[in-house]
Amino acid sequence: MKIIKIPFLLMLIPLFISFSPCGIGDRWKIKTLQDSKVNQINFKPIDDLSIEDLMKLPTDHVGRKTERHGVEFNVYTVECDIREYFYEGDSNIHIVLTSQGDHNNTIIAEIPGYHCKKVAKSAYADKFKAVRNSFLLNIIDAHHVVGMHYRVTGVDFIDLKHSKPQKGAAPNAFELYPVLAIEQYGTM
Repeated sequence: MKIIKIPFLLMLIPLFISFSPCGIGDRWKIKTLQDSKVNQINFKPIDDLSIEDLMKLPTDHVGRKTERHGVEFNVYTVECDIREYFYEGDSNIHIVLTSQGDHNNTIIAEIPGYHCKKVAKSAYADKFKAVRNSFLLNIIDAHHVVGMHYRVTGVDFIDLKHSKPQKGAAPNAFELYPVLAIEQYGTM
């Protein structure tokens, strides 16, 4: 009798995902649009800024319990290239966005893992799922980003300064988190 192992392994994926650490970390409710000030966000994107402009926005130092403030009430759409992406331990997809003019200028964008129980409580969980699925089905090809230009829309999030620098982190700790839309336009 032949034992087929692959279907069994595929059945374990949801189990692995459900036990992966998510909903952890600092300012999690702000990252997943579940904080008390989410209704004050202006969801009409500001779309006339470049990666370089976003890297220069004035940002305040944030602590682990800092509430949403300042530029974090804005949504931005930026035209960019994507250098790389990877899955983080908290089940998010971490994306390094680069300037089209200078690929050394970068910011981070993140798509929350909608399958996480704490993210699923967000009124925006369906949006996160749609963006994540679109990214996985249309933007990447065999674990490489398709060579296109992109428009990425997300809420401004100011991250804590990390003890170990994050890949793609902007000097002002600006991130697009969560990502609300990604679209391709033109080739590189």
